[in-house]
Amino acid sequence: MNLRNPEHLARVREVFGLANRHRLAITAHIATTERDYDPRATATIFLEQLLPAAADVPVQIAHMTGDSGFSETKEEISFGVFADAIVAGDPRTRNLYFDASGVVQANRPQPQSALERVARRMRQVGLTRILWASDRHAPNNQAPADAWKTFLERLPLTEAEFRDIADNEVRYPRRGPGM
Repeated sequence: MNLRNPEHLARVREVFGLANRHRLAITAHIATTERDYDPRATATIFLEQLLPAAADVPVQIAHMTGDSGFSETKEEISFGVFADAIVAGDPRTRNLYFDASGVVQANRPQPQSALERVARRMRQVGLTRILWASDRHAPNNQAPADAWKTFLERLPLTEAEFRDIADNEVRYPRRGPGM
């Protein structure tokens, strides 16, 4: 899907609206590997066009808006769109969460500055919006317990901050009768 394509956007917006109507939470992977991927435009469209269609249900964005790692050229830009909106008190972000799957890499070196950037961004949006997750499906990914250990060892957060992330719970909407 390319959210800058009006047909794709209309279809995804329809799905978000249906999920909202049926009280279903959404997890979205918004980054692509397409050559023309524009992180700022994609995040802005997501914020302005899709979040309003799912205003009553939790929306979780995978990998803190990325695919793996947390680069200055992609994730920092797209995450910044959401972080700015959250800090400004934008009501569209009321039910917005981010999972931290893959932002700390065991099999790929990450400079300390990149890990500090991840921690700073987590703190900026509030740790209550950060969900730990594992991306186990791929053969080169760590098992969940190993991924959690890497997360704890490499990310420059305090013990209390890690505990906050570990204790996060998303309140999923109750479905009404007949749904």
